[in-house]
Amino acid sequence: MKRINAMLVIIILILLTMGTTLLIYDILATMDIKDIGMDLRVGGSLGFNADTDKMWFGMTNPGGSSARRIIVTNDFDFPITVRLMPIGELKGYTSISENNVLLQPDEGREISISILVPAGMPYGNYTGIMRVISKKARIKG
Repeated sequence: MKRINAMLVIIILILLTMGTTLLIYDILATMDIKDIGMDLRVGGSLGFNADTDKMWFGMTNPGGSSARRIIVTNDFDFPITVRLMPIGELKGYTSISENNVLLQPDEGREISISILVPAGMPYGNYTGIMRVISKKARIKG
């Protein structure tokens, strides 16, 4: 019985060590995090806002959609992976054309972000954040 308990303790310690190592690697691999505000108005007409201080999706009707494009670039001298993560009220309505994008140094990529408004969505102003996370790419080889 003592032998089984000792083995369980050893296995638990190994798993904790592995988990901690992966967590530390993940934290150290993160190169940049940017939060970009998102704004959408749902109303009885259509409208747009071309300002660039955040992702303005303008105004659309219930059942409609709106899209914006962003360009993500790699300014580092090593490959990175860029992940986009919607947060807030618009999270469940947000569609991203391409995610977890691998970028080589000096490479850029255009990504389309769409908001699909359900038919029964009440009129109002909806906000959120698009979190852009850049991490050192894990090169397999």
